[in-house]
Amino acid sequence: MTTTDPAGAIEVAGVEYLPEEARDSRPRNLGAVFLGANLTWTNVVFGAFAVVFGLSFWQTVTSMAVGIAIGILVVLPTAVIGPRTGTNMTVSSGAFFGIRGRFIGSGIALAIALGFAAVTVWTSGDAIVAAAHRMLATPENDVARALGYAAVAVLMVTIALYGHATIVAMQKIVVPVVGALLVLGVPAFADTFQTASTTSEYALGGFWPTWTLSAVLFAAAPISYGPTIGDYTRRISARRYTDRSICTALAFGMFVGVLLPSLFGAFTAMSITDPTDSYLNDLVAAAPAWYVIPIVVISLLGGLSQGVLCIYASGL
Repeated sequence: MTTTDPAGAIEVAGVEYLPEEARDSRPRNLGAVFLGANLTWTNVVFGAFAVVFGLSFWQTVTSMAVGIAIGILVVLPTAVIGPRTGTNMTVSSGAFFGIRGRFIGSGIALAIALGFAAVTVWTSGDAIVAAAHRMLATPENDVARALGYAAVAVLMVTIALYGHATIVAMQKIVVPVVGALLVLGVPAFADTFQTASTTSEYALGGFWPTWTLSAVLFAAAPISYGPTIGDYTRRISARRYTDRSICTALAFGMFVGVLLPSLFGAFTAMSITDPTDSYLNDLVAAAPAWYVIPIVVISLLGGLSQGVLCIYASGL
């Protein structure tokens, strides 16, 4: 078996055991993958949802921080399985559930991957169509959306087919570029930002039930990556790196990765003065002209980063 895993070349390793000499990744690559994979419209919309639930900005921030932290604590122990088994999570689960039993986990993993890939294609495609309509006066109809969805999907599948090293290299570009563009959203929407809730009612009738609902939503983001963590930790040597370094890198990547776009979603939702039933269309309409191009870049790079992760997991 070829042990090298160069970026830009199609990965030849599947789910078989990876020998020590093939484990050429490191914890910081793991952190970059799961940081970049979360810089997507999916988590941005999650942040906007909390505002729609009736929470104020700072109430939303606390629910984010607590929910993300709980979700990471739930999923973090799985990070050490891949370096020990040398394979991904679904195959490793065979040791616990048997060959037949692991198909249940494999089915759940496939459903999660396809679900998030579909949401990523939908949100990124809609944002691109809305931005193109504003900049170029192109139509916002089903045909335009279909083309937008197809473009995002084709790019996702292409990069995923190249495999681990190419995904890691891509995420190292996504993290600084998309991260900086999300931060630029602060001055872009600061003029109309307000910290008070935009609605007079809590979604579940009271503060604590609604806050808990929001926290659970944010906890779901890191937990959903449980089946895919081994796709990347299996290439990290348990001899050269400690469990602590692997878990720390994963926790940092997930926490910052989910928090940053979710904050962007909450901040911009608090800045939209006349919301409709489409947050992404409202975002593009409310953005200053200079920020429309960054929205397109976030749509492409952010959409690719999460969608590629899902498709790669399914392909393995």
